[in-house]
Amino acid sequence: MTLRAPHIGRLLAMSLVSGTLVATAGAGTAFAAEPVAGGLSAGDSLFPRQGNSGYDALHYDIDLTVDFAVSPTNNALATTTFRAATTTVTARTTDDPLSSYAFDFQGSVGDLDASTLNVDSVTVDGAPATFTRIENTTVNDATTDEHKLVVTPARPVSGEFTTVVKYHGTPVRHTDTDGSYEGWNNTTDGATFVNQPVGSMTAFPNNNTPRDKATYTITVDAPSRLGTSAQAATANPGLRDAAVVSNGELKSRTRSEDGTRTTWSWEQTKQMASELSLISVGRYDMYESDIALASGRTIKEWSFIDPAISVSNQNTTQATRAQLKQILDHLESRYGPYPGNSTGLVTDVVPSAINYALETQDRSFFPTSASRGTTIHEVMHQWFGDNVSPVDWNDIWLNEGPATYAEVQLPYEAAGSSTTSTESSYFTSWNGTNASSSLWKVPVAKMARADQLFGSPTYTRGAMTLEALRTAIGARDFAQVMEQWQSRFGGRSKTTADFIALAEEISGRDLAAFFDSWVYTTGKPAWPSKFDLSLTGPDAPAGADDTTSYTLTSRNTGRVPQTGSVVTVDLGDVLDDATLGELPAGTTVDGTTLTWTVPTTAVGATSTVSIPLTIASDATGATLKASARANTLGGTCVDCVSTLVVGAPPVAPSALPTVTGTPVVGEPLTAETAGWASGTTFTYQWLVDGSPVSGATKAGFTPDVTSAGLAVSVRVTGSKGSATPVTRTSEPTTAVARATQTGSVPTITGAPRIGAKLVAEVGSWEPGTFFTYQWATGGTNVSAANGGTGPTFTPSLAAQIGQTVTVTVTGTKGGFSSTARTSAATGAIATGAFGDVPRPTVSGTPRALAPVTADPGAWDTGTAFTYQWAVGGEDVSGATTAGFTPSLEQVGSPLTVTVTGTKAGYAEPASRTSEPVTIAPAEQTATPKPTIAGIAKVGVELTGDTGTWDEGVSLTYQWFVGDEAVEGATGLTYTPAASAAGERITFAVTGTKSGYAPATRTSEPTDEVVGGDLASTPAPTISGTAKIGAPLTAEAGEWDEGVTFSYQWLADDRPIEGATGRTYVPTVADLGAAIAVTVTGSKPGYEATTRTSEATGAVVEGDLVKAPRPTVSGSVAVGKKVTARAGTWDDGVKLSYQWLLNGTAIRGATSPTYTIRVGDRGRTLSVVVVGSRTGYTDAARISSGHRVALGTQAHRPRPAIKGTPKVGRTLTVKKATYDAGVKLSYKWYADGHRVGSNKPTLKLKKAYRGDRVTVRVVAKKTGYVTWGSTSKKTGKIAK
Repeated sequence: MTLRAPHIGRLLAMSLVSGTLVATAGAGTAFAAEPVAGGLSAGDSLFPRQGNSGYDALHYDIDLTVDFAVSPTNNALATTTFRAATTTVTARTTDDPLSSYAFDFQGSVGDLDASTLNVDSVTVDGAPATFTRIENTTVNDATTDEHKLVVTPARPVSGEFTTVVKYHGTPVRHTDTDGSYEGWNNTTDGATFVNQPVGSMTAFPNNNTPRDKATYTITVDAPSRLGTSAQAATANPGLRDAAVVSNGELKSRTRSEDGTRTTWSWEQTKQMASELSLISVGRYDMYESDIALASGRTIKEWSFIDPAISVSNQNTTQATRAQLKQILDHLESRYGPYPGNSTGLVTDVVPSAINYALETQDRSFFPTSASRGTTIHEVMHQWFGDNVSPVDWNDIWLNEGPATYAEVQLPYEAAGSSTTSTESSYFTSWNGTNASSSLWKVPVAKMARADQLFGSPTYTRGAMTLEALRTAIGARDFAQVMEQWQSRFGGRSKTTADFIALAEEISGRDLAAFFDSWVYTTGKPAWPSKFDLSLTGPDAPAGADDTTSYTLTSRNTGRVPQTGSVVTVDLGDVLDDATLGELPAGTTVDGTTLTWTVPTTAVGATSTVSIPLTIASDATGATLKASARANTLGGTCVDCVSTLVVGAPPVAPSALPTVTGTPVVGEPLTAETAGWASGTTFTYQWLVDGSPVSGATKAGFTPDVTSAGLAVSVRVTGSKGSATPVTRTSEPTTAVARATQTGSVPTITGAPRIGAKLVAEVGSWEPGTFFTYQWATGGTNVSAANGGTGPTFTPSLAAQIGQTVTVTVTGTKGGFSSTARTSAATGAIATGAFGDVPRPTVSGTPRALAPVTADPGAWDTGTAFTYQWAVGGEDVSGATTAGFTPSLEQVGSPLTVTVTGTKAGYAEPASRTSEPVTIAPAEQTATPKPTIAGIAKVGVELTGDTGTWDEGVSLTYQWFVGDEAVEGATGLTYTPAASAAGERITFAVTGTKSGYAPATRTSEPTDEVVGGDLASTPAPTISGTAKIGAPLTAEAGEWDEGVTFSYQWLADDRPIEGATGRTYVPTVADLGAAIAVTVTGSKPGYEATTRTSEATGAVVEGDLVKAPRPTVSGSVAVGKKVTARAGTWDDGVKLSYQWLLNGTAIRGATSPTYTIRVGDRGRTLSVVVVGSRTGYTDAARISSGHRVALGTQAHRPRPAIKGTPKVGRTLTVKKATYDAGVKLSYKWYADGHRVGSNKPTLKLKKAYRGDRVTVRVVAKKTGYVTWGSTSKKTGKIAK
């Protein structure tokens, strides 16, 4: 980017509002870490509210449909509308899953209420997401300026995810703190979208920080042709072909079926920061070419030039286009392969606040014209700023410093348009800048404010820093640093600290203090010293006990006096076999390291010091080796190692080397070593102006541009076997001359006539030659304003007719003298002729009393037009301007316009007639929008007010319900019917007048029609008794016909849940409450009406319905268990029991069963059953009485006799089981005759002999029937 001029402005507002979409949460997802909210900042030091954290953007797919309204006012800006816009962002989380995240997105130059670019929807991985926006515009303070789209996905995102944002509206420009414009800027014929540093958020949501780069697909649907308001284009009015320019490679251009729109698709496959994105739409001449680079790669060029730009400025751009190959070739040779896939230039007529050129990756943007110097700057950014981008905006000096540096480097090294080296240029600039200058008041890597970003320190001080670094570490290390910055870090974003670390690594120097003074602090830094250091001696032969010396030489090759330089010499391999003599001033020894503090040395002067030593007596055959090193910045040392074998003779013979060849830039020189001993091997070091050339260590050397004007010499070291090597230096050559170009004489292609383009063919020149052009007609140079300084020329002046044309091509190249070649003259320039001229068109639809304009189309530049309008095939007298207004009498007739073009230098005019278009009736003037008075309610009359129409207009009316016309509703009033409820009413008025087109105006719609009011709405009544379990019935009364009812019963004024029928049976919950009923009457088209009855008295307890008389089940006798059978009672009834004897309750007899006792005999037994239920009166029922009879003994065993039936023996009644409480009596019988006692035993007497004995046992128990039983007979009683 080139330097911006200051401008002041201020806007302040802030708002935060929620979006309108609500997400539905999906199935839960398990995450290894708890999701977090993404940050709303990338952490930039100058723009802390820009960029976001938590994710890395991978790809942006931007799809815009744009419309433009070109202003009719000269030089006024068009307006842009995004009819539809979609940006799809593919990203990847960088750490924890994200519950929300943000993009930078600006739709307002104030607060959110003022937003004109509005979000319609956001989806994340296909699911709707919620979003909020932040719009806080503070032009003068980048630390608070904030524009965000905060997205909350339906579920957190982790890993790769895709966000689709749909939006529409009018994009805005962004004003920087320095007052310059960026972002979406309208132009006279469209718009230009340029974005450094943060403007990209005005057209698409993105992570607006250079540290997050991505690839891009940019698709724009735009008009195929556009007009312009630019005053410079009035000589060529009408529509011209439009283009959409963007980054990367043009993949497709697709016309719509009707040809009115074209969709342009650009693909950027290289990593790109959002600030480098470009979209420019307007009237452009598009130029395509293939550029074959010296590296063997061919890249595509797409350039775009606004035709409203002056001929002179267009020629400047075309001349620069012609040099893109040379520029790219040179930059590739210095910094590595061109990082992009295409290149090109874009020039446009833009607002004055876009007062800067800008590297928009691949395709640099320029206001008005692309000069060679500015193009070098912007193309250099393809490496520095695009390929390697800054992490923080305080690293921008690593963009602008190299780009500014290249503006001086390339003209000197490659173009040959300057003989001032980068060192001379930047030292002179440093030296001529006062210490109090603003240049030193801003530390370029530690700026405090964003308005300092594009000030001169970033550019000039940044470039000076690089040249100072080159001085400090040497040209070779510097070149390696710059090249490896690209090869190591291409496609990434890096910091100033990274650059310093690379420079320290390659140079082996501590550069902290250097960079602290040059980029991190204020104040004018010191220019580094530069000196060549060499170490020579001892001279051979040197033997044991000899006294000899080493010589250190420091030559100041820099631009400032050399002060404070320190040199160290490693004598570790010397002091083993020698001792030092008395040290000279300025030197010290610490162990085996000698240190020399170089005295202050003037520019171009040399300081030396000799270090004496004595070789030990036993050192014969030992190797003495010393090595020197500059410990301070600025020193380079090629001859800094000296080796001597004690006692070894030197190589002999030796001779002074000579340099053969012509000392001319680009011509090879050779070191000749005649006169040396046979078998000697050589090493070489070439010197320019006495200084060693880094890397020039072969027998051959080819001077480059840096050698021009300086003498060349060569230092040769000969070695042979065990002999001591000998070093000899040649005599210097004469000063290296600049080479002479061998360029061809150019030729001119094309026919020399007015309006026809001629092309200069340069022919064969030295590779890398840069060209300038000067056309001449009749021997007189053509001015730039008339197109005479570009690679093409179009004769345009009548005075040029009959003159011949020549072109002088001047070739320049670094290290070469400038060479001019002039072509042979063409034939005489002939008059021009129009080719196929476009058919004119008529703007809009011609109608009576309405002006229309003729659009002549795109003719040759400089054409003057006349017009003739015709109606019905007849010319209209006096209708000879570009505008025409049909009369009422011409309605229905065909209208045409004939456009005649004339141009100076053209022999004949050309005419073309438009297609006929029928003149439509005039538009009525006063067509007010009608209004409606009244309340939009069923049954309530509405009245239409037509407003005041033109005199003589007849009006008709039509009422609409929704979109449907109401049959018969054609008066000024209308009463909505019930069918209109919920709809909106409009009133349309149609005015007709002879000669005029009918005009219909429709009122604004009313509010939705509400229902009408019912007429008869009596209060309901309740029939029935307010008693639990007893039904109540609602009586609605007599309402309007067609009314339907709904009911709601109330208990103490509270709605009873579920009680919505016409009848209601009070429940226990209603006990004590007063019951009422609400009746709602409804009828289509009417408001529902609700009425409530009077309340009943308090609800009393109910009567049980089912309460049967119980019965007694079982034998009613002593000892028997009887059961009360209650019968079937109401649901929910609880039963209790009480047994009675002779009507008196038996204490404790309260269960459903009862066992009759002895004392109950003869009494009457009955049971009372009592039913209880909450909310109901208890009911008691008594069974019939039953007289209690005697009981029957349960155990009635037949007695058995045990014992032997023999006289004298005793028989006994066996024990048996009887009821408890039984008293037994016994009677014994012998053959049926009563014998013995009433005891259970019988002693057999002789009298019983022969008889059979039985016993009868009688069981008696109170309350029970007496029972007796007789045993079986025994056997006969024996004697």
